[in-house]
Amino acid sequence: MLDISKFKLFEPCFFDQSYMNEDPALDYRLLLGNYGSKNDFNVYGLLGDMSLLLRREFRGNESLDRHFDAHDAFLDQLGITSDERRRLGSRVPSHLYRLGTPSSLLPNEVSDLSIDEEDALKKEWDSKLQNSVTPQFAYDFISAFREEVFTDSLMERLGDENEEVFSFWTIAPWMYQIQKDRGFDTLVSMKMISLHLESYHFLDVPSNLSIRNRLGPDERMPSHFGVYVMALDLLRK
Repeated sequence: MLDISKFKLFEPCFFDQSYMNEDPALDYRLLLGNYGSKNDFNVYGLLGDMSLLLRREFRGNESLDRHFDAHDAFLDQLGITSDERRRLGSRVPSHLYRLGTPSSLLPNEVSDLSIDEEDALKKEWDSKLQNSVTPQFAYDFISAFREEVFTDSLMERLGDENEEVFSFWTIAPWMYQIQKDRGFDTLVSMKMISLHLESYHFLDVPSNLSIRNRLGPDERMPSHFGVYVMALDLLRK
């Protein structure tokens, strides 16, 4: 049975509720209750059921280059050396920054709101944003990288732009969280993920899946619930 306890604590402020006759927060609560009581289900059936909810999440522009100027400062914060930057390549730091700073995924502006309403919403986001899953993965990925858990050939693959790479950076944080919750330490958990990468399991995700590379800023949002379920599915392989 799925553990929905974390997701049930979601904050409605991360949903765009301006659509007439729609209540995404209520729909999400009903979906969690429905799937939380099931012992068996089709993961892609679930993702299909939540497709509308995914479109109602507040998320900003997810371009990897959106915060390019901030990447260097983030790498400095992690203590990345010049040699390590060379090994990481040009794209991996963009993914690490996006995962390590969830607030960067919030929209810069919200249409159909007055300036005062938008300011109030952003203050609510700041006070209620909760996400330890993706930042912890970003920080611990660097630890595993330094221990050469991910070989140079795997790092080259992760620095590419293709379906496998987008799937990895979307699903791996939740695979890691699940393994840690099961009691595995950092390096063992990362090694398990690297073995899935070596076996090309991240290519098993359908190429038209809209959730890829689109994790929302808050770990309780539908995109995170969907990826949590996908991560459980991949870990069974």
